Amino acid sequence: MKSLVIAASMACAVLGAATSAGAAILTWTLQDVTFVDGGTASGSFVYDTASHATSDWDITTTAGTTLAGFHYQPSGGLVQIDVFSTNTLLFAASPSFSSYLYLHFAGPLTAAGGTVALLTVRSPQGSLEAGPPVGRAVQSGSVSAVVPEPGVWALMILGFGATGSALRRRARGASAVI
Repeated sequence: MKSLVIAASMACAVLGAATSAGAAILTWTLQDVTFVDGGTASGSFVYDTASHATSDWDITTTAGTTLAGFHYQPSGGLVQIDVFSTNTLLFAASPSFSSYLYLHFAGPLTAAGGTVALLTVRSPQGSLEAGPPVGRAVQSGSVSAVVPEPGVWALMILGFGATGSALRRRARGASAVI
């Protein structure tokens, strides 16, 4: 039992260090994003705060009164970071930029996660979507990401350790009877 406690403690320490080091890669989800023409945007993207790389984006916008909806994803599209200023992402539905979604964040996307507001039509460099032949500004919205708590991981590892220990004892008991 003592060796199990020591092994679990070491696993928690290693996992805690790995969790805080790996927490720089988070999935950010669009929250309540609306455009001035009544359209909306929903979806998510993975952002690495250490390298500023974006991957696995899947964002869909709906039609409004001035612009049709579009689908932004890695296959056939692209993303550029800090295009016009810091704290921005530009998603293009195709390499020709026939339509694009420009998201300008009120602050940086950090490894701590949380909620970051989008700069909107009320700011000089607000977020927008453009496509032939017009564009539309973002009226409201934010992005959010959740960082897994190290305590959750520790409890999960302890649970697996306890289950494995019980199964091993059961197997030893069954082999002794035979």
